[in-house]
Amino acid sequence: MTGALAGSSALALRATAGLVVGVGWVLQRHRRTREVEAAVQARRALESLLASVPGVHLLLDEEGERTRCSVGLGAFLGLAEAAPDVASLRGVLDEEGGRRLDEAMAALRGEGTPFSLRLRAADGLRCFNIEGRRLARPTDGMTMVLWLRDETETARAADA
Repeated sequence: MTGALAGSSALALRATAGLVVGVGWVLQRHRRTREVEAAVQARRALESLLASVPGVHLLLDEEGERTRCSVGLGAFLGLAEAAPDVASLRGVLDEEGGRRLDEAMAALRGEGTPFSLRLRAADGLRCFNIEGRRLARPTDGMTMVLWLRDETETARAADA
């Protein structure tokens, strides 16, 4: 009987180990599913936010370099490139505008300070309103957003 008892103990131990491994696998799958669902929800929330704001946008990573942007941002800025980055945007602005944008971007990256700037294009013909904010929920490595609107007519009316 001792051999039978030892055999059933070993079988019970194997069954328990199998159960523990199975529960661990189920918990891991459940956690992974929650992570994927959270990422999908964050992406949908960001897309909804971007669609609700007039104008075009530029999404930036923590360094303010890697980007995703609205379809048509290049054309909006008068550039041949379809997906411009911050350097391209800076190149469209006059010297003072480029400097002010750099300062505002540094404060946004460093302290998270949001900004709203009205800046002139280098050609002096157009004026842009550029708003920068941190994303409440970073998505796909993007942590900041710049919204751009053409404020040329508003600026002309204010200057008149």
